Amino acid sequence: MRSTPDFNIHWYHSLQFRVSAIFLTIFFLIMVTIIAVVSAIGDHLIENQAYLKLSKAGDKVVSELNQRTTIAESIVISMADIAKEIPAEDERFASLMLSLLDRAGSKHLIAGGGTWPEPYTFDKNIERNSHFWGRDQNGKLNFYNDYNLPEGNGYHHEEWYVPAQHLGTNQRYWSKSYTDPYSLQPMVTVTAPLYDNNKFLGATTVDLKLEGLQQLLHDATKEFGGYAFALDRNGRFLSFPDDKLARLSVPSENGGLLPYITMEELAKEFRTFEPLGRLLRIQNKSLGSHDDIQTDTLATVLANDSYQIDLPEAQIIASLLNRPATETAQRANELIERDYFLNEAVFVTVTTMPKTAWQIVTVMPNSSARKDAKTLFNQLLMATIFIVLIAMVLVWALLRYHLTSPLFQLTQQLQEGLTDDHRSQQLIKTTDKGELGALTHWFNRKTEQLLESQFQIKKLAFFDPLTGLPNRRLLHDRLNQRLASAERQRCSGAVMFLDLDHFKHLNDSLGHSIGDELLIQVGNRLTECLRKEDTIARLGGDEFVVIVALPRLNQDQIYERARIVANKIIEALDVPFELNSNHFHITTSIGITFFNQAHFGAEELLKQADTAMYQAKSKGRHHYCFFEENMQTKADERLRIEAELRYAITHNELNLVYQPQVNSEGECESVETLLRWNHPKRGFISPDEFIPIAEESGLIIPLGHWVIEQACSQMKKWYTQGKPIRYIAVNVSPLQFNQANFVNDVKASLHRFQIKPEELMLEITEGVIIDDTESAITKMHSLKELGVKISMDDFGTGYSSLTYLRLLPLDELKIDKSFINDITTDPNDAVIVGNIISMTHELGYSVIAEGVETLEQQQLLLKQGCKHYQGYYFSKPLNEEDLEKYLTCETLTA
Repeated sequence: MRSTPDFNIHWYHSLQFRVSAIFLTIFFLIMVTIIAVVSAIGDHLIENQAYLKLSKAGDKVVSELNQRTTIAESIVISMADIAKEIPAEDERFASLMLSLLDRAGSKHLIAGGGTWPEPYTFDKNIERNSHFWGRDQNGKLNFYNDYNLPEGNGYHHEEWYVPAQHLGTNQRYWSKSYTDPYSLQPMVTVTAPLYDNNKFLGATTVDLKLEGLQQLLHDATKEFGGYAFALDRNGRFLSFPDDKLARLSVPSENGGLLPYITMEELAKEFRTFEPLGRLLRIQNKSLGSHDDIQTDTLATVLANDSYQIDLPEAQIIASLLNRPATETAQRANELIERDYFLNEAVFVTVTTMPKTAWQIVTVMPNSSARKDAKTLFNQLLMATIFIVLIAMVLVWALLRYHLTSPLFQLTQQLQEGLTDDHRSQQLIKTTDKGELGALTHWFNRKTEQLLESQFQIKKLAFFDPLTGLPNRRLLHDRLNQRLASAERQRCSGAVMFLDLDHFKHLNDSLGHSIGDELLIQVGNRLTECLRKEDTIARLGGDEFVVIVALPRLNQDQIYERARIVANKIIEALDVPFELNSNHFHITTSIGITFFNQAHFGAEELLKQADTAMYQAKSKGRHHYCFFEENMQTKADERLRIEAELRYAITHNELNLVYQPQVNSEGECESVETLLRWNHPKRGFISPDEFIPIAEESGLIIPLGHWVIEQACSQMKKWYTQGKPIRYIAVNVSPLQFNQANFVNDVKASLHRFQIKPEELMLEITEGVIIDDTESAITKMHSLKELGVKISMDDFGTGYSSLTYLRLLPLDELKIDKSFINDITTDPNDAVIVGNIISMTHELGYSVIAEGVETLEQQQLLLKQGCKHYQGYYFSKPLNEEDLEKYLTCETLTA
């Protein structure tokens, strides 16, 4: 054994330093985690507390407004009761109405009111007989007869009157806001219907003036330094902190400002209000959450009956009228990054009143919400940090005393080392009677055993335990040595990658023990037929690599020598193997690449040889193939397409097109679903290019499942739209069909999209039944029991069509287009197609020809008895929009 120099430990490599560093790192991570967790919890609690305060402020405003609306509603109900009882006694009626409208203390709330009979209700000679009182600029109630004048529209088409005809006995209707012409305060009107024996007689109204609303909103939010404002159901301000922003900017004659604008108008003027406007729009959608036919019908009636109500306004009114009477106030909360007035982040709560659909917006600055919690948060954080720090120091001290210090002493003693000549020397001296003493004792005992086992460990590390050949690790070492030698001596060599053909079938059918025995015999034959200076290695499984050293030869001689070696290997493995008293024949495919002064690394050479081996397999196996650069380009391209296809499946880059299948009358009865891939950078990628890769990589399984799902969804859509399509055809790959859960997946898709099983046609190829005929036929019967149609695609191109045709539960045979292409010019193709059609009819199947591109082909097929076609003569594959145009054009032509 070679002696090694003493191993000196620097302080920054010592265990004590590392343990201390680890503890500091853990402490730092714990602190960061604690701060993050406490901050997250604190932020959540702060947010909840902020919204709680905002909700209370909003509830305070809503409560006050509810008191006012309740007063107005009680007055309008009393007026309705009076109007029904004494409609004709004008003097007494006027006295009672005025006493209701002009009660003490109501002057700042009640701006007026009146009674509005239906035409000719109380007097058959008088169409308009309203009684209306409104306050003048001095606050006195005066009687106004404007609505009774013959001129003008009257009141039967007013926005506050028309909905009254659709109110129940106990319902009230609140109008949209408008402005008091004298005080410029926002006003709203509450309307109650008049009924007598379920006959609508008219309505009573009370005008509610929202005087002092701004002060009420200010008082509700001054505690936390925020602000509040209110909007009516249409998003028009009832109040706002800055009237110059929220009202029309042109002054009126008396010096005041014109009426309020809407939040949408304000947001267009100042983008800072856009987040708040978006929140209000979301909350305001609750007005339309009861959309149904009844609401839409009512909205249409309201819009038609009133010149003041357009259809969007009518939708809001209809939704309010159809709302449940017991519905509670709704809220929406949001944190907005920057507020116009407070110039910081704010918490916002929107409270929507159920009866009036007014929105009360309360706003709290973020700084105010955090102010109260900041001190407590800091105290909690400091206490937590202090406790964790003390705990970490104590644990570190105990660990240092009981572990790191003793191990440091052991390390110092180990520096005496173990020399080659004194393998039994005691390495460590210690008087410790605990675990560390036991560790020292057993370390000394096991050292000799470990040294004796070193050779066996090295052998296991570099040689394959099954065949005794070098493994991948030693192969890389040998190959790198060969590359270095080739560079120095200016010689060359060959790397051969061997893969046994169909080894998996043998391994699966006869068992792994027989497979292992075959691999051992293969290794022995390779050793016998090659030179000692050549390296033979087993990479794993049934893959072997041979490194052949070649002298200084020209290029043709190098290729010829490699051919000789490859043929020698193929001949050696062609001799049958005796396994378990039976003879088995197995072949191999070989890929060959070369190395010389051109520096290719070991991995690159193995990759090249592997690529060439796959090329040999693609040419029929039992063959060798030399590596060429275009092979690697194709292999890289295949890997790239596979990766991009995997991405495309999960990111919706794939889409379906549909090719019509028509009858002899030219009518589209069904469509075939075809997959298309429009790559965002590379453009259209042909299915002939990516489908084989999907099948080889197994991606065809999720891809095929997606196609069936999309086809069922599209068929459901066409059925709902009444499209004349009887079924949709979907191609199924053999790999997808052979999945154990395939039938259940199809059944689940039918159930999910609620389509009839007979509306789905699965097109399979003969490859489905080649590997496991019995299982395939069982699955086909299961699909038939569901009601799903089955078509044999590309019929006539396989190997066993006629053998199994009578056993298959098919609905349709599709004649491959290769027979259709020359059917009008090649008599043999015409005879074959005619026989297929006759045989299909005898078996009771439908038959369809694909690839029909000319009228002559269609007419010959019809003459032979084929009445269903698919091909470019009728239509190319179409997307959903173009297919709808095709069907529409077909219907119009018909």
